[in-house]
Amino acid sequence: MSFLRTAFASLYLAAAASALTLSDWNSSGNSCGSVTWNGNADKPVFYFEGFDATLSAGQSANCAVHLQFASGRPGYRLVLDEVSTWGNLRLDAGGAATFFTTSFWSESAADTANDRLESATRSAFTGDVAIDATSLSLASGCVGASGAGGILNVNFRVVAEDGTVRFGPEKGSKKAAVSQHLALKWVAC
Repeated sequence: MSFLRTAFASLYLAAAASALTLSDWNSSGNSCGSVTWNGNADKPVFYFEGFDATLSAGQSANCAVHLQFASGRPGYRLVLDEVSTWGNLRLDAGGAATFFTTSFWSESAADTANDRLESATRSAFTGDVAIDATSLSLASGCVGASGAGGILNVNFRVVAEDGTVRFGPEKGSKKAAVSQHLALKWVAC
């Protein structure tokens, strides 16, 4: 009997976790262009159609998505575990870039997660890359009876430190856009 309870509990938890809906979203930033998404609230991917920036030292380009989640699981928090931004990077010889991923829930904006990745090269570099922000673990407030999950804000920014830096769509991408992949999970309050 306990095996059946465990099996049903596992199925219930899987169904509850996949019941998440994205009720509204928008974007902001100087390099977003039009932004589309894959329609999957459990494993959202956003496509920054216009993100193709060529930057000189000291310049930056960014795009932020603002996601309002509904149909959350009461008694649980939604955690942004990882953000991976995929694109094509070109650095001139001696070039350097810094990539920032900044995330926060609007309901607790003072609690911000920042991830920074630096890239530099002696010789020129061009290739498809994934900029992974893996140390976020940013949790929403505890979801109440209404199921409202809150508003998650995720900003991706590239800064040219030295030389010319280009960040744009992956060369092999079918979508021909910079893409941002979010890993979300539920944890008990």
